[in-house]
Amino acid sequence: MNKERLIKEIKEIERKVEELKKSVPVHSPKVSMMQELEDLEEELETKKKMLEDIKSKQK
Repeated sequence: MNKERLIKEIKEIERKVEELKKSVPVHSPKVSMMQELEDLEEELETKKKMLEDIKSKQK
């Protein structure tokens, strides 16, 4: 995966996370929404690590 594509995917996941956080009710959030949020955050973290790996190899 190239750096530009990875950056694009990270931005898209960040956007999805923000949208989901805004839609989650403060009281009694649905389990499915919380699971989706957790999954997105894990994916985001993984892709950020991949990006860091790419950046460190380019130095």
